[in-house]
Amino acid sequence: MACTNYFQALKMATESLGKEVSRRATHNSVWLNAVPKGSYPLGTGLTQTTFTIENSMPVDDELAWEKVATTTASGNVNINGDLGLCQPSWNDVEWGFSEQTYSPERVAVRGPQVCQSNLKYRFNVDSFMRGYLEEITKHSKRILENKIQNEYMKKASKVTVSGASGSEAINDNVLDASNELSDEVLADSVALLPGHLDQLAIKLIENGATEGDSNGWIEMGSNGPVFPLIIGMETSNALLKADANVRTDYRESSKSNELLARIGADRVSGNFRHIVVTSPPRFEKDTDSTKYTRVSEYEAKSLASAQGSAVQRRALYDAKTGTGAGIYEAAIVLTPSVMRQLVVPPTTPGGLPFSPENYSGEWQFVTGDYKTADGCSDPLEVFGRHYGQYEMAFEPIFGNHGATLVHLRPGA
Repeated sequence: MACTNYFQALKMATESLGKEVSRRATHNSVWLNAVPKGSYPLGTGLTQTTFTIENSMPVDDELAWEKVATTTASGNVNINGDLGLCQPSWNDVEWGFSEQTYSPERVAVRGPQVCQSNLKYRFNVDSFMRGYLEEITKHSKRILENKIQNEYMKKASKVTVSGASGSEAINDNVLDASNELSDEVLADSVALLPGHLDQLAIKLIENGATEGDSNGWIEMGSNGPVFPLIIGMETSNALLKADANVRTDYRESSKSNELLARIGADRVSGNFRHIVVTSPPRFEKDTDSTKYTRVSEYEAKSLASAQGSAVQRRALYDAKTGTGAGIYEAAIVLTPSVMRQLVVPPTTPGGLPFSPENYSGEWQFVTGDYKTADGCSDPLEVFGRHYGQYEMAFEPIFGNHGATLVHLRPGA
């Protein structure tokens, strides 16, 4: 059977070619190191349950106390009565626990089919193949980063904002059984203001998300906790200038230079340390006006048939108007206690130890087309592909220690 789909994105030396092979830059992400890692417990089935003991507190802050007396007046307990002090009025204590389930998931990716024999005659193969390997590694890395980010946004509290300056409010949505952001019925959202973040900080502190950690994600000081906030460049830059009163406070304080900081600069504002990212999650509002759907950052890009395939930044991701445009954006309060990433160990012959902290997947180059569904005759095993696979589960812990803060993009 003829083989027609092998990798051809390499140049033949049929004319004078430059030695340099240009590359497009991509940006690093905090997500691979943000979530605590562990190992999935093998031999325990496909569904795990996590339990959370709920808080127990009095539901009446003015609980009625009985006065010990010798009369039966209202509110008294009469020690001279038939039962005396032997039969008090009991008040029940609230007690309970909640549970959530989670299961392992996997995703498999592969590179294009390569004919090893052809590589002998291609131009500057080392540079091209090194770039190819680095690009498919970045591709799979972004798959993992997106998965961790999406799981975090599902398991954290969902928050939208409302109100203009002076009347800011947050709409804090409780976690539901699906944990899907797109399934949540969320209120409409406006542009983000410093007052909204103040309200969110109060909520996080009330929820107990103030435990400092050794990795420095949450910082505790005399001025209160500082939470990491993953936020887009435009939103971070606009926050200090969106509220006239806050802008005046900065102008007249020792931090006046913050108003002139470059776009993308890290800063601490209120209870949040801005972790500025170039590609924050963006959403469109569904036609029923109750749900948000994520707008992917990239789309396929057409190339000549002899040059392989590529991607380009999606126009709807950048657009601030029009059907399907990502006019809403998520700022994410990153707290390690929201969830854990549990990696499923690969086969380890001889009882070799497995360290989930160092695992981020790996590529395998598999030769022999008869092992795939491509259908080529390959007796010498000269056809090959790179294959990679991730397999892991995400354990929910304290979802209300973090937040997915959906807001209207500046200028949208």
